[in-house]
Amino acid sequence: MSEAEAWLLELGSDLRAAVGLWELIHLIPDPPKLFEIPRCPPYCSRVFLWQEEILPLMDLQTRLLHQPVQPVPKLIAILGYGEEGQLGALTLRTPPLRIRVRDEQACALPEEQVHWQRFTLACFLHEDYGAVPILDLQGLFASP
Repeated sequence: MSEAEAWLLELGSDLRAAVGLWELIHLIPDPPKLFEIPRCPPYCSRVFLWQEEILPLMDLQTRLLHQPVQPVPKLIAILGYGEEGQLGALTLRTPPLRIRVRDEQACALPEEQVHWQRFTLACFLHEDYGAVPILDLQGLFASP
């Protein structure tokens, strides 16, 4: 039996996903100054400056469910991905929850969550929240 630690992310509208323990780099509780980028999709039309880097801020509730963008994010998670240490950021509704995931929790992505399919590495069954997709950060931030 193999076990891994992860972060459970609350993304809004009952959207939850997980990322690996070391993929979550930093949390920003007070929103920084956000800059709008013209002609970008609404779910990723804002950027901010963090440690001398310009980071894209993605709202997955908007991207997956086509809901309005949250004007002022409650919490921002900075995530690291890829071999070259790229960074991206997601809006969160609540602080992430550190969890343990075991092999026997693996499950298929439910049909009602098909909107996750392009951005998911795997899925697991959480005792309180049901099926939770594990995000493919490279695919999420690199694909249109």
